[in-house]
Amino acid sequence: MMPLGPQLMRVFKISPTKFSIVVSAYTFSAGVSGIIAAFFIDLLLMGKDNPIEYTEIIDFLKKVTGVSPNTLDTDIYNELGVVGDDFHELIDKYAERFKIDMENYLWYFHCDEEGINIASLFFKAPYQRVKRIPITPRKLLEFTKTKKWNINYPPHKIPKVRYDMIIGNIIVIIFVLTFLILVL
Repeated sequence: MMPLGPQLMRVFKISPTKFSIVVSAYTFSAGVSGIIAAFFIDLLLMGKDNPIEYTEIIDFLKKVTGVSPNTLDTDIYNELGVVGDDFHELIDKYAERFKIDMENYLWYFHCDEEGINIASLFFKAPYQRVKRIPITPRKLLEFTKTKKWNINYPPHKIPKVRYDMIIGNIIVIIFVLTFLILVL
């Protein structure tokens, strides 16, 4: 608009002062239009089921686990069979890849532990003391938007000391010592 200033002032018979007001209004309206457009574009692109984000989560899950979920509500533990250390590794990689604050994450609500815990016959492991909460691609997608693991866990009690692990280790030590004594 500025390069056309002299011609526009002559054609519309306006003074330089009025022309500067027109230029200012044009600049101001362009700025407001940009802000409004950015808001709506962001709203459209960052919608709840944004296909770009959804496919990114699905691709991530397929890359890490080798299995692709069918829907946003696929239970990663039960339906995809990602359990134990594989589940823990998946969650660690997810948190790192998508920069998720995991301060509130309680693993025992979502999966079990790897291996056999003989002592859990006598003392329940943490995951045996709570009702499992499924993790789905939809939940992972929601956490990528807030950048925080945001699950309100129900009230629960987990002992500070893992007696199941202590007893299990003692059983293994006794077994190894007994084997060594018998062999030697």
